[in-house]
Amino acid sequence: MRPNFPPSQNIFRGWAMQRIIIVILVASVLSGCSTLGSLRPLEANMLEVPKLGIVTQTKNYKLVVQEVEKGNSGDSAGVKYGDIIESVDGKVITTPLELLSIIHSKGLGQHVIIVINRYGQQIRLDFVPIVGKLLPTAVKIRELLINNDRVAVAIIVSEVRNSFRNVPSDWAESMKNNAQFTYESGLARAYGNIESFSIVDRLRLKEILDEYKFSQSGLVSDKIRTRIGEMTGATNIIDISYTRYPSSFGKDDVMSARLIDIGTGKILAVDRVVAH
Repeated sequence: MRPNFPPSQNIFRGWAMQRIIIVILVASVLSGCSTLGSLRPLEANMLEVPKLGIVTQTKNYKLVVQEVEKGNSGDSAGVKYGDIIESVDGKVITTPLELLSIIHSKGLGQHVIIVINRYGQQIRLDFVPIVGKLLPTAVKIRELLINNDRVAVAIIVSEVRNSFRNVPSDWAESMKNNAQFTYESGLARAYGNIESFSIVDRLRLKEILDEYKFSQSGLVSDKIRTRIGEMTGATNIIDISYTRYPSSFGKDDVMSARLIDIGTGKILAVDRVVAH
């Protein structure tokens, strides 16, 4: 028998579950991990990219496999934890960024040849990377990493709105923290092994935003954007908005994000994910 929650607990329980769902969804499609069955968003403007499904790290000037995601290209081709990647398509590589650059340059359906060293034995793997799906901000950050010396991202939640009544007093702050954490964790998983990538410390950002009495107003001004760049060394901002409103499903949670160039203010990519 299902427990009979009092009305207030039912409301809070529903909001908590919806929050967990959208955190899982966005973090997974940022990093390229598989989404979880029925939790797949009904709306998300994802882009298709070649995907290996492995995590690597440079150790002693060698590119070592640290993780192999089950069911993905690397796993199916036979890549194992601890393998040393010596070359890709004939090019000797030693860093995760070099591997990312080669795979990103591939067209969907193109073969890749990886030579690995496993306990002193060379193994040649020839396979086609599967088609992965990433949010536009994650794809653009990948391109920025390939074409620039460094990428430092400041993540800000500039707007949190709820169209329902009787909203818990801490709802907006809770959703702000969760939205920020979602992008931090998703991007850290996707690019945290690349030395030229970093995420600006959340507490440092808060100091700057408090200085300008910034609130969830839906607007990051040119002055705030410039100040963030000067004080943190950030090259880009991810500006997130989170909205909840009634729908035919009962309620929809919509998380939108814009990747902005700090120097020019130009919007480079836009995400939109809806959880019902």
